[in-house]
Amino acid sequence: YKDTRLQDAPHYLTRYETKNGLLYALNNRSKNPYPTSEMGDKALFAKCCADHGIPFPQTLAAVRDGSIETFFPPQDFEKDLFCKRQRGMGATGTIAFRYVAPGTYLGKDGEGHDLAGVFDHLKTDSTDHPMLVQPWLKNHPSIADLAIDSLITIRVVTCQNERGAPEVTLAMLRLLTKLEPEWQDLPDEEYAAPINLTSGELGEMTGDNLMTSDLRYKNHPATRTPIKGRILKEWPAIRDLAIRTHQAFPHRLLVGWAIALTKTRPVMLEGNTNFDVMVLQQVHAATTARSRPGRHMKLHTVGQRAARKA
Repeated sequence: YKDTRLQDAPHYLTRYETKNGLLYALNNRSKNPYPTSEMGDKALFAKCCADHGIPFPQTLAAVRDGSIETFFPPQDFEKDLFCKRQRGMGATGTIAFRYVAPGTYLGKDGEGHDLAGVFDHLKTDSTDHPMLVQPWLKNHPSIADLAIDSLITIRVVTCQNERGAPEVTLAMLRLLTKLEPEWQDLPDEEYAAPINLTSGELGEMTGDNLMTSDLRYKNHPATRTPIKGRILKEWPAIRDLAIRTHQAFPHRLLVGWAIALTKTRPVMLEGNTNFDVMVLQQVHAATTARSRPGRHMKLHTVGQRAARKA
């Protein structure tokens, strides 16, 4: 939309290239050691994280086909609960229950449930989508003022570089307004601010809607809390967790990690090998072709083409 940027148009990627094969081809150059995609199955991903000592949300129970399997005693459920689909990305199909009194949970509808009632609520969805029950993680005090109910996530993209080692190439802090009942009048369901990979400083925030891509926010779009220039002091620990997790999955070339900065430490939530390049370009105001991920993608694409010719 800026005349001075039209010359950059050929250097952008869209979902049409990446979602229809490019990222899949790059991330499947090496044989997957698992029987299914470890990035798409949250239960398998959690097991992989546990095997490599990577912090991840503890699964308290699983609800599949109307049946419940609990992994911990009842007293371990006496906390706020967050329930999500075993397969799926983002916040699609998530359900949260707030623990308000012994044996009582409040759902989104404001109705009270005991633990059995919580499980009954999940049984309906579990026929089509197996559900995992986990503790409702809370944001670290350093960023807690940026959200009310939702868990803030840090998107970190790592790529295998020229030496075959994972390297952090892009990062942004994400807010999901669709999980905040008080923010439903905002024009975007998601907002993000770029993170300086050296200092951990946040840039201006923008939304994920192309129609509002010209809007930039120095302050939080809902609370007006300062965003631009804010230093994420825990950034080194977040960056190191992303690298360490990618090292546990060496058969993947490019991964977009979702990391939560909880009250105690960074926690790995999930990995996405078919991540959205458009929102990354939008948030960073930069093209993929001229970014560090783009250089790695070109390197591996050329290598894959040469291997096929051979």
